[in-house]
Amino acid sequence: MISVIEPKLIQTGVKAFFSLKNEQFSQNGSKIIGLNLGFNTLDSKETVQNNRMLLFKNFGIQSNSVVFCNQVHGATILEVSTPEFIDSTDGLITNKKNLGLCILVADCAAIVFHDKESGYIGALHAGWRGTKGRILPKALEMLKDKGSSLKEINLFISPCISTAKFEVGNEVADEFPEIVVNRIDFEKPHIDIRKMLVLQLDEFGIQKEQIEVNDQCTFEEKSNFYSYRREGKQSGRLMAYIQLV
Repeated sequence: MISVIEPKLIQTGVKAFFSLKNEQFSQNGSKIIGLNLGFNTLDSKETVQNNRMLLFKNFGIQSNSVVFCNQVHGATILEVSTPEFIDSTDGLITNKKNLGLCILVADCAAIVFHDKESGYIGALHAGWRGTKGRILPKALEMLKDKGSSLKEINLFISPCISTAKFEVGNEVADEFPEIVVNRIDFEKPHIDIRKMLVLQLDEFGIQKEQIEVNDQCTFEEKSNFYSYRREGKQSGRLMAYIQLV
């Protein structure tokens, strides 16, 4: 059985999960241990495709009903209605049933959400650049444009790199409010990406009860997660997935 994290707040009418490393599913000849799901890694395209097929089969997902995107650490979000591969996009939303949205990460936060009022789901890639670029607020504004009051939205913020392990230069730290920057406990500044995302949700009046934040650190927990900061080019990719059913 493939191990994933299933958001507790996003269940009714939705299939959603965040994949774990699953070291026991390593293929013969693969260069990266575990269930690596990223094409932009050292593994062959065939290896990654086999891993994706294994994952989808495990959860009853049709592989030809999924949307992937070439993530570029930006803040572009697109509404999609058909299975496809989209270039230069870091966010996806849809109100179409049985259409899966995928985001791949290896330290960045992945966000999935379901807005019952508008009937939309979404998946976002939020590293420090996307968070600074306000990809999450942009998604919420899109939902408001579709008539949502955001009172029936539930969100899941995935495991990502923790503050303790996310050292940055002053040029990056200065892009963030001081409330999410730790300049005291470390030689260089450290950023709390999860806290920044929650602050952005607070701007829209979204209540704590609507938000599920997983506090596991992808850098520290090597057995469960890939981490680009820890492993560099040897890192695989984890998947956040959401689908209306």
